[in-house]
Amino acid sequence: MRKLVTVIVSGPVTYAGGSLGTGPLFSYDGRSRRMIVSGEIWRELCLSGHWIQDALILRWGELTSEISHQAISPSAVIDRLLRVPVWQRNVEDARRVYAALPSRECVWTGGALGRTFDVDHVLPFSLWRNNDLWNLLPAAPRVNREKADQLPTSNLLKRRRDTIVSYWETMHHANPNRFENESGRFAGTRQLDLAKTFHVMQESVEVTALQRGCLRWEP
Repeated sequence: MRKLVTVIVSGPVTYAGGSLGTGPLFSYDGRSRRMIVSGEIWRELCLSGHWIQDALILRWGELTSEISHQAISPSAVIDRLLRVPVWQRNVEDARRVYAALPSRECVWTGGALGRTFDVDHVLPFSLWRNNDLWNLLPAAPRVNREKADQLPTSNLLKRRRDTIVSYWETMHHANPNRFENESGRFAGTRQLDLAKTFHVMQESVEVTALQRGCLRWEP
């Protein structure tokens, strides 16, 4: 791992973008051992990273096969890199928080939720593979089934903004470090900024709908 860190810092972190008029894309903070990237670039990576990831996985599979002199096939590498975690297990932290609330409402309809509710991915897991806490909200089972892998409409997000932000505040209170890290990474902010997080989520929905040709949904 130490060798990998050294190679990454002395290679792409140092030289990526060096020939551009705007200068290098990254820098390295030796004290905190963190790679620094501008908020604008990070935002673009968050919006388009899932398509970049597909290209990287394909190229990594090909490169691994070349290095092994074809002893390992690209498909074998890609098969391992595309393994998806069992998402049901990864939403349990969010479920526990929502289950502990004295009362709940469906994030999309406002209807009261009893003990039985689903944890819905605003940006569908099938598209983003994302189990960050900001992306997990409680919904009525019937509504969640109806929404399926569709994206909420812009009007629906605007209508339900207060409820979404309220759930985020609850989640932040229950898991402050994790929520701040995940929402900050997503929104490109160093401090908790729910307004910015909501704006970036709206933008992410629109970009995903445009690039993937996804159906839009509202109850």
